[in-house]
Amino acid sequence: MYNLEQEFIKAQRGNRESFIQLCRKLEIELYDLAKCIVRHDEEFMIAFQNTMLEVYTTIHTFREPEHFKTQVIRILIHECNQLMQGRREAAAIAESPHDFKEAIHDASVQRMNLRDAVNQLGEDFRIVIHLSYFQNCSIKQIAYVLHIEVAEVKIRLRKARERLAEWSFNSKLFTDFTPSTGCDSR
Repeated sequence: MYNLEQEFIKAQRGNRESFIQLCRKLEIELYDLAKCIVRHDEEFMIAFQNTMLEVYTTIHTFREPEHFKTQVIRILIHECNQLMQGRREAAAIAESPHDFKEAIHDASVQRMNLRDAVNQLGEDFRIVIHLSYFQNCSIKQIAYVLHIEVAEVKIRLRKARERLAEWSFNSKLFTDFTPSTGCDSR
């Protein structure tokens, strides 16, 4: 049976195989989260690699094995935000109004499924929805990772659900999706 605590302690002491095992347990979840935030294949891979390098060089400073996943997610979000900041600066220089109008038209013409709809949300909403529903993080974990209050997480989840429900109602594309109205504290 896989024992996270033992692998964590071995990885902290420099055991590469243990570190690899820990990372493989999170690999798919981290890929999905990075894709959700960055949305570009090349950049999400860069964010993932930078995260793994950062975790490998700083794992000796991590305190508790049960918070390993949360700490890695926090590092990944930081790396994604760094890449996006660089991309925003470059895009501000290159973007023209014509390209913007064309992108909006293409997006409205496209058929959406649930993941596409989530990706249309603003970054704050998209991240909390992804962490809550696709990564199964609790509200407290999301608050810790994003450095925000639990109440703020609940507000963002509620607003994101409302927007998804509105899009669902307006587009009639999501016949199976009916968001709950309340926020549970898991």
